[in-house]
Amino acid sequence: MKKILFFLAFFSFFLANAQKEDCATYVTEYKGLLNEGRINEAYLPWISVKKNCPKLNEELYLDGFKILQYKADNLYGEEKEKMIDEILSLHDAFFKNFPEKNQQIELDKALVLIKNSVENKNKIYNWLEIAFSKYPEKIIDVQAFINYFRLSYEKFSEAEKTLTSDKLIERYILLNGLLDKISVSNPEKEQDYSAAQRAINGIANNVMTCENLDSYFTKEFSKNNENIDWLSSSLNTLQNKCSDLSLFKAMASKYYSLSENNISAKYIAIASLKERNFDNAKKYYVKSAELESNPVEKAKTYYTLATSLYSNEPQKSKEYLEKSIDFNPQNGRTYLYLAQLYVNNISECYKTDFDKKIIYYLAIKTAQKAQEVEPILKSYVSRFNAENGKYALTDNDIKDGKLSGKSIKLGCWINETIVLP
Repeated sequence: MKKILFFLAFFSFFLANAQKEDCATYVTEYKGLLNEGRINEAYLPWISVKKNCPKLNEELYLDGFKILQYKADNLYGEEKEKMIDEILSLHDAFFKNFPEKNQQIELDKALVLIKNSVENKNKIYNWLEIAFSKYPEKIIDVQAFINYFRLSYEKFSEAEKTLTSDKLIERYILLNGLLDKISVSNPEKEQDYSAAQRAINGIANNVMTCENLDSYFTKEFSKNNENIDWLSSSLNTLQNKCSDLSLFKAMASKYYSLSENNISAKYIAIASLKERNFDNAKKYYVKSAELESNPVEKAKTYYTLATSLYSNEPQKSKEYLEKSIDFNPQNGRTYLYLAQLYVNNISECYKTDFDKKIIYYLAIKTAQKAQEVEPILKSYVSRFNAENGKYALTDNDIKDGKLSGKSIKLGCWINETIVLP
């Protein structure tokens, strides 16, 4: 009996090592084929490794997703469906063997169906519901957001109404709040996340009325009035079209009392604007900019101050435009607005025709900076120059007046020194 057990143990050990050697051979083979772009041919040696050494490493599964998706992209009908099922099974196997590496399995499986245009709404919805319940902060895929809300809206719209309007509003708040956060942390994809928000807003348009939101938030406010995260996301939902509600002011005030930050200060400013309390709005927009740590967002707030609340005060408007430029010199529209500010208020700052020409000259040079940092603004700059260039100091004026290299000081609120070429 002992001899038999010894033989079985020896045979198992021998077999395991033989399989490992086979796996190493097949890994080398399929990796080589992948590197050569022969993805279809890599399938058979890869499947051998997956079958015999399923716990080899994480890379085995990542390579497998690439191979199987490539095959699915080139198949049709039932064959494609079988391949998609194989991809889903591979996610299950990955989770079984490396659970710590595949913690977002529900999201990954939902995205497989979405990106392969599989019309299995219940599976997609159920997987996304789990994903947004378990790890919402880890989800960054735009399609996950759009599809989850679209399918939620369909549940709300069904005759039996499997989702209430309050639950739909909750999801709307959750998704928009998450999109705001990841848009800030992934600025290179800001346009994609903004597009997702527009898509969600479009789907929700007939439900997210101010009347419905006022009713919903009035019920929820008393339960959540100490919850900073809830207040922040709720105010974010209301700010675009329902900030004139008295509830918005109450929620903004409560949020600011709990946490003085750039966002809570902005909401106080918005509420003050709706009440036409412009002094208060100015105060809290400035506060919001000062508390903001992101230079691009700080620049946006200063630009808002310059172009709205101080648009009729050229000196203050210029001050905030310059602050905006300091924090984000790549925003061409700031230079364009400053150039237009010089032209619109020129009568305040010239005494002679020469002064007038210099101010127009400064406006032209300022507008040109807009085109330098954002070439897409070329047409706006060209139009501005065509309208105002005829009043500006010319090269001939500089030559005839022997002004080359001279420094010209402009006083008034402009307060700039121009060095002529």
